[in-house]
Amino acid sequence: MPEQLPKGMKCAECSEVYPISLTNYSSCHFAPLQVVYNPPGNLRSRIENGPNNLFRYRDLLPNSGNPDYDVGMTPLVRTDELADALGFERGKLYLKFDEGYVSGTFKDRGVAVVAELVDEANSKGADYRALGGTSTGNLLKAIAASAQRNGLPSIVVVHQSANPKLIEDAVSLGSYVLRVNAHYSKADSLMKIIISNHPEITSRMATVNMESRPVYGEGSKTIGFEIIEQMGWNAPANIVHPAAAGLSSSRIYE
Repeated sequence: MPEQLPKGMKCAECSEVYPISLTNYSSCHFAPLQVVYNPPGNLRSRIENGPNNLFRYRDLLPNSGNPDYDVGMTPLVRTDELADALGFERGKLYLKFDEGYVSGTFKDRGVAVVAELVDEANSKGADYRALGGTSTGNLLKAIAASAQRNGLPSIVVVHQSANPKLIEDAVSLGSYVLRVNAHYSKADSLMKIIISNHPEITSRMATVNMESRPVYGEGSKTIGFEIIEQMGWNAPANIVHPAAAGLSSSRIYE
């Protein structure tokens, strides 16, 4: 029986498990990959003794290290006055201020996971030279900020109505921003066409929310981990989450 790895990426078609990588599909069936884990028995103590950032949950993330990264562990605040106004019982309503230290958005979480995996891959002989992706706005700045932090350039494709201030901020962080004169789905399709026609790009640039999507999504679930830990390891009865963040909502639910 093969040794069970502490973490890996499972093919949705046949359940074959691959090593962690910045890849979207399996090579056996070209099916979507999902990150799977085999955490140690002393998981809680390992988390509580981990760094004061999202990588304290490294046993439940695709990363292997404990990078010093100012992302995660954002405040959870009890709001009795708001509970009174909304008719809730006092002590039952909390707000999670997940503004992000790097870009001011929770998108920092997923990008940090990808950026650190790029560093890990390069330390093992890979040759990633940039971060990339498509964005409606917030992800743009998160990619630019994490890329600069890790000494990499970034290339992001945005749609015609993307926030000019976010574009300006990303450019000031060294990002190359390509604005498409169309809506977001066209910008997304353009990046997909570039990748499919030039596969060599994926070995040089980690596209955060495309080829690297399975591992990018793992960063979002740490919001849920933090809420439970900050509430004394008790899961709340309900979490209200912004509907626009579809990927984040689904990962928190998991």
